[in-house]
Amino acid sequence: MRYDHKLIADIEKKKILFQFALMMISSVIGGISFIKLMSKEMLDGISESITQHFSISLSSGMTFSEYIGKYFSLCLADLTCIFILLVSSFTFINYLVTDGVLVFLGFRYGINAALLSVTSVGGGTSLCFWILRALILFVFFVYSCKMAFYALSFRRFTSNGRLVLNKSNLLPAFVFTATVIGFILITNGLYSIFAFIL
Repeated sequence: MRYDHKLIADIEKKKILFQFALMMISSVIGGISFIKLMSKEMLDGISESITQHFSISLSSGMTFSEYIGKYFSLCLADLTCIFILLVSSFTFINYLVTDGVLVFLGFRYGINAALLSVTSVGGGTSLCFWILRALILFVFFVYSCKMAFYALSFRRFTSNGRLVLNKSNLLPAFVFTATVIGFILITNGLYSIFAFIL
């Protein structure tokens, strides 16, 4: 009976990995493909905005407090997504919510990466974005899978069908979340240094 439970859990984990990987990869491809639907005027306008975005730096008159504000603005969407993924892990719609978050993150990365490839912001800046933001995207995939695995053991049902929360995995889940938040903050900090200072 214990073996059957472990086998079912392993199958469920493989389904989670496949589902989340499919959602993220397809959304990245969708984001890359989306710019082909844009008109030339729209692309030119967005390209100009991107160029202006990367031209702002401390050396060009941007104050340190403005830089800090820009940094936290950059982190806000990522931190919001982590919070949503954490909270949804305790609900019955966590897979649906996680799919939505991964689609948003993948589409955002895909369209931004594609736009950078047609914008003259410099190869180093573009490479920095592609690598560091791809790393953050991968960490979100790992975090989503791990939280979904935790969710499998969070919720237990008694013999009479009553829902109880298994608290043994709560501390590891929160520690893992804090670790991911730290990684996101550090990686975004490195990205900000390369993009706005160097």
